[in-house]
Amino acid sequence: MDEFQFNCPQCGQHILVTAKWSGRRMACPSCETRFIIPAMPGKNGGAPSAARPAIVAPPKVKVRVKLPTKPGALPPASPPPGGRRKRRKP
Repeated sequence: MDEFQFNCPQCGQHILVTAKWSGRRMACPSCETRFIIPAMPGKNGGAPSAARPAIVAPPKVKVRVKLPTKPGALPPASPPPGGRRKRRKP
């Protein structure tokens, strides 16, 4: 069988399919993002890519957050919006 491997455009999960699945829709088994299975590399079979373009996910962005290491190093919490909360009378 003609099998090939590709990655999910959203999470990068490795997916192995046979050539007969090229051009069909599927959901990633890991993140459930729906996309169209690409054509098998090196073959012209499958759905034409111009007629049904694959969904391209935005590039992944790495965010660095520096957290304080000492206890009590966080600033005091701000009051809730709208001022002080009123206590309900029992």
